[in-house]
Amino acid sequence: MAKVFDDPEEKVINWLNSYIVCDKNKNIIQLSHKRISELPKEFGFGFYSFVNLKMIYLSYNNLEEIPQSFSNLTMIRDLYLDQNKFTVFPEPILGLTSLEFLYFSKNPIESLPDGIDGLSSLKTFYCNNCDLESIPESFGNLIEMKYLNFSKNRIKNLPESIGNLSLLQNFYFDKNEITTFPESFFNLLSLKQISLQSNKNLIIPESFTQLESLEYIDCDKNTYDTLCEVLEDYQEVFINLVEK
Repeated sequence: MAKVFDDPEEKVINWLNSYIVCDKNKNIIQLSHKRISELPKEFGFGFYSFVNLKMIYLSYNNLEEIPQSFSNLTMIRDLYLDQNKFTVFPEPILGLTSLEFLYFSKNPIESLPDGIDGLSSLKTFYCNNCDLESIPESFGNLIEMKYLNFSKNRIKNLPESIGNLSLLQNFYFDKNEITTFPESFFNLLSLKQISLQSNKNLIIPESFTQLESLEYIDCDKNTYDTLCEVLEDYQEVFINLVEK
C-alpha cells in the first residue's frame, strides 16, 4: 500500500488551533505572546486557502529561526518578528517580495545580509534595539523605503548607497556611534523627520541644509557646538538641541 502523506495545510492549521481560533477569512494570523520557540517546518505551506491573509504577528516569542517554507508566504504585507531570539537575520523571509512592513526590533543580530534587497517592496523597517554594527551597501536598493528605525544599535557608518532611498521620509538613528554622514545622504530630499540623539561625536556638515523638506530634527545629547552654526538656518523647523 502506498504511504499516505499528511496534508501540510491541515497539519499547520491543527498546529495553529492549539494557539488560536483559526479563521481562514481573516487577514491576520495573531501569534504574539505565545512563548513559541519553533514553527512547524510546513508553516509556509499552511495558508493556501487563506485568501485574505496579509499580516502575521509573531512578536514576543522565543524564536531563533524560521523554516525555509516561510519563503512561500509571498502574499504577506506585514510581518512582526520583534522581541524574539534571532541572532542571525532569517534568510527565508528575503524572498517575500510583497512585504511592505517589517518589525524586527529587539533581536540580538550583528548584521543584515547582503540579500536584504530581496525585500523589494519594503516601505517600513524597524530594526532598533538590536546589536547591529553595520548596514550593507545592498540596503540602498530598497528604493520604496519611507520609514527607517535603526536606533539603539552600534552602527559606526552609513553605506554610501543610502542616498538611493529617494522616498525616505523618516529616519531614526538614536544611540549609535556614527560621527558623520556619507555625502549621498544629502540626496534624501524627501526627508521630513530625523532623530539623531546620543551619537556622541556626531559632526553635521553644512550639506545638511540641502534637506529642504525637513520638518523636525532631534539632535539631543550630541555635541552642541558642532550643530549650532549649521542648523541655525532652519528657522521654521523644530529642532531639539538641548545640551545635557
